[in-house]
Amino acid sequence: MLKNIKKIFSPKLSKDQVYNTLLAFLDADNLGYGFDVRDLEERAHWPSAYALISSAESHRHDVEGSSDSKERALHCVDWLINNIGCSSTDAPCWGVPYPRKIWMDKEPHPKNTAFAIPTVHSIQALCEITEHIKSIKDKNYNEKLLDSAFLAADYFSTNCYDSTSKGISFWYSPLDAHSYHVTNAIGMVAGQVQRMHYYYPEKGNLADQADRAVKYLLETRVFDSEGYGWKYFGDKIPENKKNRQNDLLHDAFICHGLLEYKKYGGRLTKLIPDDEIYACISRFIRNDKVNEYPLSEENKRRRTLSARLWGIGHSLYVTSRIEGPNPD
Repeated sequence: MLKNIKKIFSPKLSKDQVYNTLLAFLDADNLGYGFDVRDLEERAHWPSAYALISSAESHRHDVEGSSDSKERALHCVDWLINNIGCSSTDAPCWGVPYPRKIWMDKEPHPKNTAFAIPTVHSIQALCEITEHIKSIKDKNYNEKLLDSAFLAADYFSTNCYDSTSKGISFWYSPLDAHSYHVTNAIGMVAGQVQRMHYYYPEKGNLADQADRAVKYLLETRVFDSEGYGWKYFGDKIPENKKNRQNDLLHDAFICHGLLEYKKYGGRLTKLIPDDEIYACISRFIRNDKVNEYPLSEENKRRRTLSARLWGIGHSLYVTSRIEGPNPD
């Protein structure tokens, strides 16, 4: 399937040219500092940007041995561990640098309120630098990174979930007001909770919570003729929202979390075969086009929309990690 996605594009730049062009747009002194589409006037420090840049550079150092990549990865994780904390709850997590109002909120929550996805990105980055940059010899530094990741995963696992007959739903943020069952957040958090159990098998009940979250996702799948995916919400939905099929990006988020869960020894792994994850992503590819929604989407106009590049990129990431079916 990777071939099916790639052939839609005709890149004019080499891999290195693309990578270096993207790097050139970053602030060299503060790699995760910049604009977001919601506000093109004010720059801010974005935890997810620091985390994803660190993960990218950790992988690049592992493959190419680049000392510059190592320095950039370290710069980013240093920022993360020095800026951990939710402004609304003091949870040891990461958020977004602007006041955010969603769903049933009456007022925006303060900037740097934590949310599930930036926290997941940060946990992954803190772990991946220890996995891919073996030249870091300071044992205490590595332990500091992993301890910070553990605190965030354990906080979500202990404090931020609903129990249901189907399993558990991790919240969208550490706030009760955001306890609605958002399937992409459940999947992404479950993957990192399972990862932290791998690192700290004797601490907490991380494995049990990851299992219960994956069970919830398995119970809330939406099947169609091409496979299965998810709706944006599970069973608990804000009163002012209609529950719709996930777009490509958010199903890819869930698949990403499930792959992390599988990689780090989740006990329900046999219930999530790789070919089903492939099929979930494949549902969005029709007639040599990557679509924003699967064919089973009820809204006709939505079915014709082309996928956002972010969704395509995350789907490439997911499918590149699957070791099962031949991606060609």
